[in-house]
Amino acid sequence: MRQFHFIDKIINAADSIETYIQGLSIEEFKKSRLIIDAVIWNLELIGETAKNIPIKEKEDNPHIPWEKIIGFRYTLINEYDNLDLSEIWEIATVDTITLRAKCAEIKSK
Repeated sequence: MRQFHFIDKIINAADSIETYIQGLSIEEFKKSRLIIDAVIWNLELIGETAKNIPIKEKEDNPHIPWEKIIGFRYTLINEYDNLDLSEIWEIATVDTITLRAKCAEIKSK
């Protein structure tokens, strides 16, 4: 039986991000330090979780850019004061939704 602990963590973090930004424009997002911090923290959580996913699971799901996700986590942490909020918005509104759908697909296999 497969364990989905890591996949569930990614899905939960993606759901949190979606909740935080729901109904916001990019301008409203950029003005809210609280929401920015919450979104970034969940993106970091996604990256950390991706790092801990077993190699076999990653190999079985090459359609997910695991290394890119992990690498972005390091960018979030090491360049926190210089992040491009437009890029964060794009990731939160597009990439995270796509990742969530792919993770849900993994669970349905």
